[in-house]
Amino acid sequence: MAVPPPVVAVVNTSPDVVDMLRLTLEHAGMVAVTAMTWEIRDGDVDLERFVAQHRPRVMVYDIAPPYDHNWRLFEHVRSMP
Repeated sequence: MAVPPPVVAVVNTSPDVVDMLRLTLEHAGMVAVTAMTWEIRDGDVDLERFVAQHRPRVMVYDIAPPYDHNWRLFEHVRSMP
């Protein structure tokens, strides 16, 4: 039975960085799922649903200004099972 490719979640403030990372990960045989930090902050993307739906093995997350908000979001992600 074939092993499914690993899923990597990319969350960033820059669309260019998200696209570059997605292309790089997909070229390496991984599945990349993406969201912009403001989509999560503004409620357009529900972070818990996003993680539950995609079940990423790893998340690449950009902690950028405003640091206080993005750090709290990072801590929330770390607390998720």
